[in-house]
Amino acid sequence: MTVHKTDIETEIPHAPNNESEPHLAEVSVWHRIRQATGTVYGDIGTSVLYTVMEITRETVFLKHHQLGHEQAAALVLAGGDLLTRSEILGGLSLVIWALIFLTVKYDLIIMRADHRCEGGTFALWSLLQGYTGKLLLGSLVSFLVVCAAALLAADGIITPPISMLGAFEPLGQMPSVIATIVCLFFLFKMQWRGTSRVGGIFGWFMILVWFPWIAIKGLPWIVANPDVFLAFNPFYAIQFLLSFPWVGALVVLGVVVLAITGGEAKYTDLGHFSRASKVPVLEGQSVAPADSGRVPVMLSWFIIVLPSLLICYAGQSAYMLGKGVPPRANTFYAITPKTNIEWLDTAIGYCDMTVAAMAGHTFLCEQFAQDCERWLCSCSHCCFLGNGHDDLAMGASFAGQRVLRFWGSGREEDRVAGRTSRKSR
Repeated sequence: MTVHKTDIETEIPHAPNNESEPHLAEVSVWHRIRQATGTVYGDIGTSVLYTVMEITRETVFLKHHQLGHEQAAALVLAGGDLLTRSEILGGLSLVIWALIFLTVKYDLIIMRADHRCEGGTFALWSLLQGYTGKLLLGSLVSFLVVCAAALLAADGIITPPISMLGAFEPLGQMPSVIATIVCLFFLFKMQWRGTSRVGGIFGWFMILVWFPWIAIKGLPWIVANPDVFLAFNPFYAIQFLLSFPWVGALVVLGVVVLAITGGEAKYTDLGHFSRASKVPVLEGQSVAPADSGRVPVMLSWFIIVLPSLLICYAGQSAYMLGKGVPPRANTFYAITPKTNIEWLDTAIGYCDMTVAAMAGHTFLCEQFAQDCERWLCSCSHCCFLGNGHDDLAMGASFAGQRVLRFWGSGREEDRVAGRTSRKSR
């Protein structure tokens, strides 16, 4: 079916993402920053629970592989002086430069390539639709889009349990599994209130509790061991990787990726934080920078998220510089402030686990938002084909929202999709 430019110009609304939510045109930047913090940064924000721990464990396993897995695991379980100064700084340097790479990739490059204020794989696919002239290339792009959506869905299945298990790790194996199952049940149950509302609520929690808490935990150890600032020198990262054989270096890099998992949400969720634009936005164009969701996502990253992550990662490495590897290599809980009062330290430990478990929930908001994004973007192409297919597209979009409701995502989104469908008729 032929797509005519005139049809596209007349069919595209001014603000496709927010026309059913006119209040988004008046909300402040701070309100959008709070929603972005609660929705986008749940995954990468909870990576501090296990990233340094896994890097430390894999480093010990690679150094002592000749002892066998069981004896190397016993060394990790006991802790002690297992890593050298250069190895600790090398692991931290890899994490720091992974975060810098993520910042350059998304904030400076990819987030500029939005499609009418929408981001994500399907938005890029929409931008490429007019330029894939060959059938083979078009099929290849479609196949890659489906693969990307499948990988993201798989990530959404495994990441919430991993974050929860990391939060409850001090309880032991079976108690942490039981606590994770119970928490996931209740937290998924909350999603019927809508991802935007739940994300806004957890935005307060992430801004006022989680990110300040992880920064407060790491800061005293940085002050006590300022040598961690040497990790900004990439030489330590390169030297650390070269100390392992090729397979070992790939294993370490695979663990370092844990520090940037969830970073793709910076681009995927752009449309959820955009304001309604009064200027028509044509196919392949973007809204004004002041109305784009890129502004709150970037401000949240540079002001709140990135500094807190760097302080927490540096604090965990500073702890190992001063006291060695903690038991089970669980550096996140090792840097928790201690008062030497048993009952108070126990209470602080349980509060620490509770806060970490609640922070892990924000990834659920992120995952549901991305599911909604995939449905809407995949159905949006029918809206621009003309010849009376608008009702079909809106019906497909509404059906997609009903499927999301089965997953628990949202009656609020159902109502929005229903109003949009009736309006198109």
